[in-house]
Amino acid sequence: GAMYGILGSKRLLRVVADENKCIKCGRCDTACSMGTSPCNSDFDSKFTCTNCGDCISSCPKGAISYKIKG
Repeated sequence: GAMYGILGSKRLLRVVADENKCIKCGRCDTACSMGTSPCNSDFDSKFTCTNCGDCISSCPKGAISYKIKG
């Protein structure tokens, strides 16, 4: 698990949420197989995120997307 977290912290492509568009419906939390919370402002679980995109497709407002770091 620790190794997975280290590798995840170095990736360039990340899932990000636009808090201005988010309506806090919780669909992204339900869709996430890793148990992360993309619309949480802290997104403490970002190292666990696998970038599968399930949360992106579940968002009714399009508040979640991929972003290239840097």
